[in-house]
Amino acid sequence: MSLVIALALVGAVQVAEPEGYWTGAMRGDVPWALAGARVIDDAALDRLIADERPVLIDVSPEEPRPPGNRPWLPLHRSIPDSRWLPGAGEGVLAPSRVTLLTTIAVRNRAVVIFCHPRCWASWNAAKRLVRAGHPRVFWYAAGIEGWQERHATAVVQPDSAWAASAAVSPAAPRASAGDRP
Repeated sequence: MSLVIALALVGAVQVAEPEGYWTGAMRGDVPWALAGARVIDDAALDRLIADERPVLIDVSPEEPRPPGNRPWLPLHRSIPDSRWLPGAGEGVLAPSRVTLLTTIAVRNRAVVIFCHPRCWASWNAAKRLVRAGHPRVFWYAAGIEGWQERHATAVVQPDSAWAASAAVSPAAPRASAGDRP
């Protein structure tokens, strides 16, 4: 089933592609397309993984740490063999982190960007790679939940280079929820 048909069946609203990156609330209706990238469904992702072993990039945010000094050991489940870059889909990203994202997305391999359904983070990250000139960007809008309906997930940790860059990168300014590109 095509992604457009699947979205229509669940009542998703058609949203126009913004010119820039989305800086509003990360959860909500997203465009059904992304200029310069290919939107893929479950079957296309399965074929791509079997045929090409693409770079799989999960841009889901980290769960917020609860208040207090209690031990906190969150688990993040994702598509096996994916690299988790929490925050890589923010609307505003420090230039050093943009460079790192484009480096992790190896240019001579297909790259699949995903997050959760109805999440702008994966759309933003895929758009960032398209704008950087990556030749084969695939956006898996069904995200982790789409994958886990058919396959097992794996516990992943934040990518070590990405986590290290958070410690040395100045925080990018956050746009307010009402801002639109």
